[in-house]
Parts: sequence; structure tokens; C-alpha cells
Amino acid sequence: MKPIRITYTTTGAKSWIPLNPYISPFSVSCFTENGTAGNIEYTVDDLQDSNITPAVAGTVTSNLLSVPATGVRINVNVAPLTFKVLQSGI
Repeated sequence: MKPIRITYTTTGAKSWIPLNPYISPFSVSCFTENGTAGNIEYTVDDLQDSNITPAVAGTVTSNLLSVPATGVRINVNVAPLTFKVLQSGI
């Protein structure tokens, strides 16, 4: 996965960033710059299915997600905030 770097200028829960849950071992790093972040959340729901609203399955701790997930998103408390995501593997 190509490293993702998104700068948000508004607060609140942001859109899901798709991940590849089939890479093994599964490992995603999440970091922030500037601003203040709330929770970094992950989901296991199908982000491509427009008939469902993805539910939060848990939160990322220690900036590392090691359980397979289909997407990650951030809640921004103070903007601007830059969110960086990197998934290991091919």
C-alpha cells in the first residue's frame, strides 16, 4: 500500500480509508501531525457495499493495528490535523 497522508481542516469523524485485510501478517501504522486527534477507529465491514453503514469494530492503540480490518478512520478534535497511514506488505 502506498503511504497515505491526508490533512483535515474540519473536526469530526472522517471518511474510512480502505485497507487490505488479506495481507499477512497484517500491520497498519497510524500517526498524526498538528491538531488534536480523538480516537482512531477501525472496521471489519465491507466498505464497497453501499447498502450498509460501516460500524466501528474497535480503536487503534499505540498507533498500531495488528488485527485484520477493512478500513481505518480518525476523529479530529482540533484542526488542522494531518493523518498518516501505512500498511505493511505488498
